[in-house]
This record gives sequence, structure tokens and C-alpha cells, in this order.
Amino acid sequence: MCLTAFGQSKDRSIPSTKLSIEAQKNITITGNIKQFAKNEGLADQYAFQYIDLITGKDVIIPISKDSMGNYSVTFPVNGYQEIQLTQGVKSGDDIRFGLYFTGRFFAKPGDVMDFDFKRLEDYTSKQTFKGNMANANNQQDEYYNSLREAQGSTDLFSFDSLDSLKPGGYIQFKQSLTAQLKKVLDFNAKYFSALNADPFLKAQSDLESKYFVASHLLMALLKTKEKDPNLLQFLDSIGAPLNNQKAFGNFRYKSFLNSYYQFLERETFASGKEVTILFTDLVRYLLKEHIEFSEDEKALCRKILDTVNKASEADRQYFINTYSTRFDQEYLMTFKTKATFDQIASNKNRFVKDVFLTRFLRERLDKNQLVNINSLISNYKSIVSDNPVKKLFLKDYQLAYDRLYKSKLSAKSVLNDAKKLPPDALVKTILEKYKGKVVYLDVWATWCVPCLSEMANSKKLRNQFIDKDVIFLYLCISSPTESTWQNLIAGHNIEGEHYFLNNAQSAELGREFNISFIPRYLIIDKEGKVANAEGPSSAKTVAEIGALLLK
Repeated sequence: MCLTAFGQSKDRSIPSTKLSIEAQKNITITGNIKQFAKNEGLADQYAFQYIDLITGKDVIIPISKDSMGNYSVTFPVNGYQEIQLTQGVKSGDDIRFGLYFTGRFFAKPGDVMDFDFKRLEDYTSKQTFKGNMANANNQQDEYYNSLREAQGSTDLFSFDSLDSLKPGGYIQFKQSLTAQLKKVLDFNAKYFSALNADPFLKAQSDLESKYFVASHLLMALLKTKEKDPNLLQFLDSIGAPLNNQKAFGNFRYKSFLNSYYQFLERETFASGKEVTILFTDLVRYLLKEHIEFSEDEKALCRKILDTVNKASEADRQYFINTYSTRFDQEYLMTFKTKATFDQIASNKNRFVKDVFLTRFLRERLDKNQLVNINSLISNYKSIVSDNPVKKLFLKDYQLAYDRLYKSKLSAKSVLNDAKKLPPDALVKTILEKYKGKVVYLDVWATWCVPCLSEMANSKKLRNQFIDKDVIFLYLCISSPTESTWQNLIAGHNIEGEHYFLNNAQSAELGREFNISFIPRYLIIDKEGKVANAEGPSSAKTVAEIGALLLK
């Protein structure tokens, strides 16, 4: 028996210096924001947003205004940042940021900077800066207006030219983009020289254009499926190297890094080369990674691996039916994770290793995929250069590891035995135990990131109904191991009634309530009537539970 995956080995890099990033320091922004224009789809709520260099994710900093529109926010960053002001978009009862932007400016640690913003009744906006970075920010709008007048747009080219790009058109696209970049850089040189403008703004404006080119060349390669082995050397030649400390806070630069990271990830398995994974590899993996196995389970694994006293066909079949079906997907994910990690690690570009290996493992950590990355941590420690973000990642990893594997189960987390429950009367049998009480049912899985993300809100919801006749019931479905289930309950402090359902029970639950996605929430009244519910963070959920308690 074997498992099949796909991978490739290719070196597309050039040497580069290691990551040199500043330790985090605070930025403080104060000011006033007023909304005069009315828009039914937008809320009078705002936030600052920037891209984190290492994770590539958007960081949202909500702005809390007083009745006069005054605010003050302080947040930590690694050096200067190009920040966007985003206005809240109404989405049902929620407000979402990052969909509607009203401007972009620079901020850096140091003196307090002051930023005032007004959305006028004619829907135009006015923004002014004082203090730290004021000179560059106040000149930025004027620069963009002048650039727009000179070439008709602040972008280097029409996006239609990228959308219409066809195979074989990459070289011509690259030449056209390079020629347009030269025009913009020439414009910048004359513009900033004539006005004696802020040198920081000129440097950032040049970087914006250079990394705009870099990002769109990557998009063109992906669209045309062509190759450019000299891409990084070309980017060096136009002043857009992969490792550019002067650009670490620049929005376009970080967008380019995101594109290059995705480019490398896609190429890891792009060759379609088939790799055969032996059945015994899976067994060795289980022995190494699943230390929670009983002695009998470990003995069975060793018997499978024994080439002298070979396991019987009955033992092998039992192992396949009981363990292979539960763990083959987990092992394939671990195999693919290691293949991608090794692909990035084989890159000769030191900066690629430092930034992208940290990003890659951080993404898996955020998705609670510790079992897939545990074996890679020692390699990560030896490969990646010492820097503040490596230190922070290892700290967060250790916290997650301790929470998952070392947390103690709360006395209020009740683990019920689901093995003897009848599959054809599963929910009825479970709910019979809680008749006369209101039940808030959470259907989740150990691998479900959105499920686990809601557990903090679930705790807040439970705290609102302490000593009330409410049962918080958690049914874990389609998950590989009970040990991981127990560890997550302990690590996330999920207090309530718990059941671990096997595959047959999970399927029955899915059929009974038409569950096609998780997390899924239900509310059961005191008489046993079941209704769909919203998540634990919803005010509607609190109201519905409260109303049912009064009946």
C-alpha cells in the first residue's frame, strides 16, 4: 500500500543578505475624524490598516472616536509603515473593515503624529497632518495629482493590458512596463527637484513604482505560464531587490513580497512529478508524532514495521481499516508541508529563507496545524537567521504547543462517551439528557480554524449565562484523534458538555441537520425543538437564549 503526492525540486534563487528588521516600537497617532457625507452602506467608524511584512496579512487597528470625533491610537510596528485609512462597511449587524479605503499615508515610531480627516457633504475628503511625518504626508496628495495630470493616472499602465495578456506576450509586456517605469522615474526626479520636496517622499514614490512593476511581472508570468529565470537579477537592476530594508514599510513592496511568496508556493508542486510514499512511512510517522497512542497501538505499529516477524494479513487489514483511514490525509498534509518547507529552505536567497519560512510556519500555526509542523521546528531554528520575528514566532509556537499538549482539562469540561450512542437516534439520545434546559449546540472539528477562532467568543457567551438553565453542547465531528480533541478542549478552555463522534455518527448528524459546513450552531428549547442559530459573538444569539429561558 502507498500514498501518492506531487512535488518538485528547483532552485530559482540568487544569494542575498539575511533579514535585518527592527525591533517593535510604538507609533502614536492622534487627531480628529468627522463624517459629513451620508452613505447607507458605510458606517461612521474607521480603522487604520497596514500589511505585516512577515505574515503578509492585513493588520487592522480600530479607531475609537469620542462624540466630537477626537481619537488617539498607539500600536507597535517594526519601523515605518505605509498606512491606509479604511471606513467601516455595514454587513448585516456587523461592521467590516478593509473593504473601503479613503487614503494612504506614512507613519513611523517617534514623536506623536497628528492626522485629521473629514468626509465632506459632497463626498470629497480633506486630510491634514501635523507633527511626525507631516511634511511628507501633506505633500503626497499634491504629488499624486501632478503625476495624474502628467500621465493620466497614478498607475504605470492600464490593467486591461494585463487582463488581455496571452501566452507568448510576457517579453513585450516586460519591455512596455520597463519603458513606462523610466518615464515615471524621470517625472519624479524633475518634480521633486523643482519643489525641493521631502526626500523621504521621493524615495517612497520611486519604490512604489518599482515594486508596482515587480508585482505585475509576477502576475504576468502566472497568467502566461512563461518562465523568467533572470527575474530577480532584472529587479535588482531597476532598484527593486527582494531584500530592500529601505522599503520594509512600503505598501507596494509588501504586496510584491506577497505575490512572490504565492509564486514560490505554486511552483513547489507545479511540475506534477509523482512521489510514492510507502505505507511503512505512514506507520513510522504515527509512532513518532502520535505519542498518545496506547502501548497496544504502538506494538501494532512496530509489528507492521518488523521485517523478520512480519505482521499477519489480519493485523495489516485491521491497521488499514482502523488507522490508515483516519490518518492518511493528515500524513499527506504533513508530507506536502515538509515538501514546501524544503523547497523554500533550498533557496540560496537568505532573505527568502528568513521571511518565507517564518511566514509559511506561521500560517500553519494560525490554522492550528501543529501536528504538521512539529518535526520542522528544529530545522527552522538552524536555517533561519536570528531576528526579532523569528524570536516572536518561536515564542508563539511554544505557547501553542504547551496549550495543545500540556494544558489541563477544566473540571467544567465534561467528556461524554459517544461510542455506545445509537447512530440512528444520536441527537435524540444526547438531548434527552438535557431535557428541560435550553441547549446551545456547537458543531465543530479539531482541524476547523473558524471553529476554533470562535471558541473565545463562546467563552464570553457562556459567561453571560452562568448559573442559568443553559447547556453548552459541543459535538466534534469528522476528526482523527480523541487525544487532539481533548487537548484542544483543555487548551481553549472549552467548558461544557462534549462528545467526540466517529465517522458514522458524524455522517448521521450531517444528514439529520443538513450540515454542509462548520462551524454550525443550533438552539434547542426546553421542549426539545431545534432551530438554527447564529454564532456565539452575535447579539441575536444572546437575545434568543434569553428569550427561551423566560418561557
